[in-house]
Amino acid sequence: MTELPPYVEARVRAGSAWEPPIAVPAATVVLLRERDDALETYLMRRTLTMAFAPGMYVFPGGRVEKQDFQEPAPLDIDPSRMSADRSLAGALVNCAVRELAEETGISLGYPLPAREFSLIDHWVTPEVEERRYDVRFFACVLPADQAPRLLGTEADRSMWMSPSVAIQGFQAGDIPMLPPTIAVLAALSEFDSAERAMSELAQRPVQPLLPRPLIDESDRICWSLVNDRTGVVVRAAHEMPHAWEARGVRG
Repeated sequence: MTELPPYVEARVRAGSAWEPPIAVPAATVVLLRERDDALETYLMRRTLTMAFAPGMYVFPGGRVEKQDFQEPAPLDIDPSRMSADRSLAGALVNCAVRELAEETGISLGYPLPAREFSLIDHWVTPEVEERRYDVRFFACVLPADQAPRLLGTEADRSMWMSPSVAIQGFQAGDIPMLPPTIAVLAALSEFDSAERAMSELAQRPVQPLLPRPLIDESDRICWSLVNDRTGVVVRAAHEMPHAWEARGVRG
């Protein structure tokens, strides 16, 4: 079982004395393709010098910037599905498109076909972390005649891999990933085609999921999964996060 880092336990037990930082809006893109009759997705390994999730395998993405609010969204959007107002929802889509281009060179056309680009999940960094993000996960079919490549300095390795193989790599300790990445891969592993994945995942309910710790009657720290906006418990007995965003593979 993963041990609770001392700084996490200290913040949990500090209660209201620990004031969680505000989670910054961010977007990430789950790039999909089909190869040899199998569904694959694109993962990037963040460098060990990164302040957030160093050494972890992630989907391309990043935080929302001011410029993302200045352009019209490239597709019709449903703000309620993103737990956002229309302005932020548009900025999130623009952020996803921009980050995908900056990190992989993949350029998405305008307007975006809704059937090839949609929100499929939403996770919020636990309140015990000093860097927190409110992340929307968008799925996108790889455009024809384009191939992603590593750009910039945030990642040092990338690969296409089927969701099930990526999960196996995580379980073997070869592919470190954060819980939201694993959750998205688990959902994708149900499908063998990008069309089916996009069609079905776009119809599934999405809510902002937040892993939250609490101290039980035995003075043990337990975890639940809650809706970040309402506090309603989604899963009462949730597994403790197996990795910590600020520390990554450095633990």
